[in-house]
Amino acid sequence: MMLISLVSKSKDVIESKTSDIVAWKQNGSVWQSIEQEFQALTGCHRETKTLREKHFNLKKKTKSKFATNKTNIIKTGGGSCQLQAFDLIDTQIQDIMGPQLEGLTNNYDDECTDQDEVVCEHVPYANNCDDSKVVFNNGKWSSYTPQQLKRPKTTKLSCTKTVQSKKYISVNYLLMEGKLNFLKLQKEKFIEEDNKKMEIYQKKGSAVRFTDQCIR
Repeated sequence: MMLISLVSKSKDVIESKTSDIVAWKQNGSVWQSIEQEFQALTGCHRETKTLREKHFNLKKKTKSKFATNKTNIIKTGGGSCQLQAFDLIDTQIQDIMGPQLEGLTNNYDDECTDQDEVVCEHVPYANNCDDSKVVFNNGKWSSYTPQQLKRPKTTKLSCTKTVQSKKYISVNYLLMEGKLNFLKLQKEKFIEEDNKKMEIYQKKGSAVRFTDQCIR
């Protein structure tokens, strides 16, 4: 079916469970492109809402078949198991939905069906990030996606670090030490001048008191 073939090309966006504004915009733009491609290939005009409902009904039908077969497999009683046949559309929808349709396997209790030993492999880390320097000059964030955070930092945002030599650091240390010594000498000078002023004031005060006593 043409609709299922078009949906399978963008199944990662359509079947994504992310519920933020970026995912909604991507989902809407993908369905608009599917509407245009469907009209161009078939010659029949179908709105986006109609195509979405058709896709939803096909998924619902396939889910019902799969659930019925799963129930018949584990059903107890006499007789053979009666399974509903899957057609090409059901197979394509199964490929699109993946674990949503089949479910996750239970490795514990009585529902465990896979007894094979699984050998884990160590996969080396590969850095597939693009090293190209990209600068966005439009200043608009309407088409922003989280994948852009994986891109390297531009030269405009990076700052260069200056490494100071040991000689320069030692010279700065000597200058600071000289300034501290100068401030200490200046402080001692101020204290000495203040002490002299206090002595002069005390002598003047004692002379005034002595004069008053003589007058009396």
